[in-house]
Amino acid sequence: MGRPKLSAEDAKKRRKESFRKWRERPEAKQKKRETEKKRQAINHAFGKCGDCVKKYRSDSVKHERKMALQRERRARKRQNIQVGSESNQKNLQAINRAFGKSLDYVKKYRLDPVKYEREMALQRERRARKRQNIQIGSDNKRLCFDAESQVLLNKTRSKYLQAISDGPIHRCICCDRLWFKHSICHQSKLGLQNKKNITSDLVQSIFPLHVDEGTFCSTFMHNIKLGNVPPLAVWNGFKYTKQPACLAALNDLEERLVSLRILFMQIKECSYDRQLGIKGTIVNVPITLNQTVSTLPKNINDTATVHVKLKRRLKIKSDYMYRVINPK
Repeated sequence: MGRPKLSAEDAKKRRKESFRKWRERPEAKQKKRETEKKRQAINHAFGKCGDCVKKYRSDSVKHERKMALQRERRARKRQNIQVGSESNQKNLQAINRAFGKSLDYVKKYRLDPVKYEREMALQRERRARKRQNIQIGSDNKRLCFDAESQVLLNKTRSKYLQAISDGPIHRCICCDRLWFKHSICHQSKLGLQNKKNITSDLVQSIFPLHVDEGTFCSTFMHNIKLGNVPPLAVWNGFKYTKQPACLAALNDLEERLVSLRILFMQIKECSYDRQLGIKGTIVNVPITLNQTVSTLPKNINDTATVHVKLKRRLKIKSDYMYRVINPK
């Protein structure tokens, strides 16, 4: 929406106020003083004073000459004619012949080209200095912003490195799983017995034998505070069995041959943000372990090792994995 329309009286007041402010500007005052000096110089050249200005204006011939001089100056100003050029010199001579004045006096009351050039050079210098100050100010702000951003980036990076350095290595004694540090809390038998809805039987069931304190994950602590045994607790039978010695001696390829589920998943570095990502899927291979192991190798008496090449597809020449395994 536009501005509301002013009344005639308000518009008149606003014009008067703007004109008053314009007259109070230093440029307007300087122009007014120069105009007054020129008028006094013209009056002095014709032998007039302030009292005889009206008489001078009444003379039509002299008034026409003055108006012609003003028109000539305005035309010179519009055309941006240099004062020191030949055409300007001719105009000055014509003015001198018309008014009977000397060239020295005209140089005094007209605009001095040297002074004009100095003023223009000073203005250009001020503008260049202002642009330079603005540029310096913007550079300082940018440098300050860059410094703050760098400090924030370093702080965030240090927090991230500290967070990933402490991985899921903390064990929960209730579920026997690994958790991050911020996902566990330290509890004792005496502290849990003093809480509401927690009985002594519940405390004995969630703690292993001969253990009075330990770490619990946040998921199980929610169930414990409600007075319930967690569903996946070790007390309910959810416990990892020990790895047999025969499986501990297998290499990567041998593990894949005897495994019912083959992992084709890889942890690779992403190209767009340089972070780690998981690529690939899990393939379920329904096999019979006894039959698979008995057929490797075809003739056990001939060799004691088997060269195995694992490919993603038959049409791909390169091997996904190549190992020499022990068939025993």
